[in-house]
Amino acid sequence: MAIISDISLKINGFNARMSHTLEFYKGDSLTLTFLITHSMIQKVKNYDATQEVPVKFIKSKLLIQTPSQMLHVDDMNNNEDNRCVFHLPSDYTQELGDYKLQIVLYSNADGEVIHLPDIKMSIAEPIALVTLDDNPGTSLLLTLNDDFLTTASGEKILYSNGTGTTNKSISDLDEKTTVNNEDYLIIETSDSTNKIKFENLIKDLTSSSSVTEDITVTGMDIGGFKNGDVIASGTSMQDVLKKLLVKEIYPTYTAPTLSLTADTMLVEYDDVKNITFNHNFVQNDAGNVLGKHIKYGMVDDTMTEPYVLTNWNFTSDLKVTAEVSYDDGPIKQTNTGKDYPTGSIKAGTISKDLTIKISVPAYAYSADGPVTSVVPTGIAPRLGLKKGSQLVVVTRPIDKFVYFVYPESLGNASKIRFDNINDDENISAFTLSSVECPSKNGTGVNKFKVYKYESLVPFGQECKFILTI
Repeated sequence: MAIISDISLKINGFNARMSHTLEFYKGDSLTLTFLITHSMIQKVKNYDATQEVPVKFIKSKLLIQTPSQMLHVDDMNNNEDNRCVFHLPSDYTQELGDYKLQIVLYSNADGEVIHLPDIKMSIAEPIALVTLDDNPGTSLLLTLNDDFLTTASGEKILYSNGTGTTNKSISDLDEKTTVNNEDYLIIETSDSTNKIKFENLIKDLTSSSSVTEDITVTGMDIGGFKNGDVIASGTSMQDVLKKLLVKEIYPTYTAPTLSLTADTMLVEYDDVKNITFNHNFVQNDAGNVLGKHIKYGMVDDTMTEPYVLTNWNFTSDLKVTAEVSYDDGPIKQTNTGKDYPTGSIKAGTISKDLTIKISVPAYAYSADGPVTSVVPTGIAPRLGLKKGSQLVVVTRPIDKFVYFVYPESLGNASKIRFDNINDDENISAFTLSSVECPSKNGTGVNKFKVYKYESLVPFGQECKFILTI
């Protein structure tokens, strides 16, 4: 649907005379048809004739200068009957005020143009503008007339459920005594007719209600208000009710954590070992990770998962440190939607240490004859002994000798028990000596205490001896 206007356009130099004025309302859809007479033709290509001559053109365009922008529309008529036909949808008439229109004629395929003089079009404000839900972009100009609305053409209409109902007044409708949140109401402003959901109307009315004078809370604590608090004039009732009925709950922040583990924490002195490390960083409320490092000795390396320390010669304890740096964490909100930065996690670094300890080995074994070295081969050493630790030997029937070998730094044994006969006073049966032996890789020396027992005959059975340091 559009307003159709046929205009006779007479051209004389820079002047154009229309058969009638172009005056419409905001949102009108227009179809403008221009019949162009010859007068301007006498100015083109030196053609000097006073009789009417058809204007020859193969294409035309309409330039539209609104109060704020330049638009254009192509001819719909394809040069039939010496007429230009232009369709202007409703979005071309949204600005109020005077427009300038200028027709451009293309005389041939080479793009030669003729500009006709500009003409005036005026757009005025309608009383109301309503968009139909079932046909987006289609508008009706409505006028309040008694208890019904009328279109610009005088047709009675009621805007109901997205459908235009003709010849029915508002007073003819059934009265609705209840309103649902999803129901729409018609709202008339000074320049338009609109709709609003009932629930949004209630929200707006509630939020617009406010305290008209300062109120001092006296003699009590109530809700979020304390005795002596002042509720300032102008505070919305919604804010007052929220503070009365909704307790503000403040969020808590949890700092990040870091753990560091190794596949072994104790190694033999002077041994060359591979150690595998694993770390676990829990971000919690911190920000994104910026970097991870592992440090030991003079090394500062990127921490991978896992991280393998290869071929390290353990001649002393090794301290290992894992570090993770992180950015600022996010700010949480209270249950009422307010930002609460107190306690938030700021950018920083968290670290975790562990130490790989070295230990001089200890041995406890039996033999069927005297040994050439008190440090045996093929017997797993005991590591990490301390005061109160025990070493156990269980003999074979053919054995005649029992050896206890442990680091000299631990001092003498407190007792040796012969478990078979419940004898705790058996230490005197052992001879005590001190020996020095090369460390595992020969870069150092280990000093040992050696307790030895020699039987005159094979034990003939399993015998259990227990040494307590």
